[in-house]
Amino acid sequence: MFYTFQIPGNHSMMIKLIFNGKEISCSINIALKLKLKINNFITKNHNSSEYTINEPNLNIENDNTYRFLCDILTGQSVKIDFVSFEALREISTCFQIEELQKKLDSFEHMSDVLYKRYKKENHFKLFKKFEQMLIQFDKNNFENIIDFIICNLSQITEKMLFELLYCYFVLSYDDQNQNLIKMIQQLDETICHIYERFKSFLLAKFIHEIGKNNIYNISSISHLICLMLNEKIMDKDKVLEKIKVEIPSLKLPSFFQKIIGFEIETDNHPNILEKKLDEEKAFEYIKNDDINYFQSLISQNNIEINQQYHKSTQDKHYLLNEEFTSKSHKITFIEYASFYGAIKCFKYLLSNHAIINKQQLCKYAISGNHNEIIHLCDQVGCSFLKTLPISIQYHHHSTTKWLIENKKDNIDSDLLFKLCIRYNNYLILKYFLSKGVDISNFWFNSLESDNIINVQFLFPVIDYHINEKIIKKVI
Repeated sequence: MFYTFQIPGNHSMMIKLIFNGKEISCSINIALKLKLKINNFITKNHNSSEYTINEPNLNIENDNTYRFLCDILTGQSVKIDFVSFEALREISTCFQIEELQKKLDSFEHMSDVLYKRYKKENHFKLFKKFEQMLIQFDKNNFENIIDFIICNLSQITEKMLFELLYCYFVLSYDDQNQNLIKMIQQLDETICHIYERFKSFLLAKFIHEIGKNNIYNISSISHLICLMLNEKIMDKDKVLEKIKVEIPSLKLPSFFQKIIGFEIETDNHPNILEKKLDEEKAFEYIKNDDINYFQSLISQNNIEINQQYHKSTQDKHYLLNEEFTSKSHKITFIEYASFYGAIKCFKYLLSNHAIINKQQLCKYAISGNHNEIIHLCDQVGCSFLKTLPISIQYHHHSTTKWLIENKKDNIDSDLLFKLCIRYNNYLILKYFLSKGVDISNFWFNSLESDNIINVQFLFPVIDYHINEKIIKKVI
């Protein structure tokens, strides 16, 4: 990491600070280095083990500020990023920590350089435009997307095109598999053999995801390959030959094993409700938000709205697929409604006192990305923990910003930045860059994702950063 801060030294001897009414442990060695009242207190009162300081300019009621202050005063390393920046700036000013102030200035300057370069870089402008076109995909802009790809393929590169299509279509919230197949088939009329190369890319990606045990992606890509096998677009024997060499059969999703002919045990509930017909209809009505049919079905058949049901073993979405979540976590009507953005059914269930799992419901709501459902979840006190990765993967940009700016989820800037690069979410990547990020995150995650365009973009910035540090040391 380029941007971290830690006060060096032996921090075994500690004193107690009562700082603005809150108790904080502090290393004596650190206290003596600070140009503040505490230095004078310790110097004049060697025998005391407790000191009281009031500093109205530093608000430690803010959880971030309090946490970072505790870390600094006990000699721990703190990461400088957009999450910590403002709090660390206040701390550095209050305690007159010159070295921290210098690091913050350097971080701010480097972030500004990186962001300005990013905005000017033509490749990223293309990627952002392409992302916007694909996430707003419909039949009306299909030909425009084809034309855009053909005109800009030399700049995007074929490998990058495949990665973008994989993220925006295969791993999307909506089922875009048929549209993706149609798009590649049409591109094949102009770009020789691109279809065959894309199929090879998909199979290699499938093997990679299985090998990494990436539960968020395995189900989605399995569904696309199964569709291509069923429609004879892919050769089953070639696929079988490849995966038998690369993947143990037990790692394959059960529905995929059935497609390619592996022997597996029969599941008691291969679909999301191999139960009473009425209950199956209820889930279908929820998915389509048919409130009148759903309400009549519930009342006429005396169906319990809080009943929990087994998840599918065949769903594209890992949250709805039992193989990628705990079998003990079943699904309820209200969770299903929130996933599919069925606001009428959701409100009906809420008004009829449906039981809510406050630790789980928001994961479904963020996936469905229905603003009103998300805010209703917020109003009833549901937890949004671990939902930011979902909103980044599904390219729910406004929701991602709302979660961050309202501090609804724990913000691990390293992880979020990594996810932006993994899922080619360039619009949120720009948002993070505008707020300030550690350049090393961009660099290492781009290398890990084999994103050559990002790496090439970063070379001048990395070089500038290294030369700047060398010059400062010489001076």
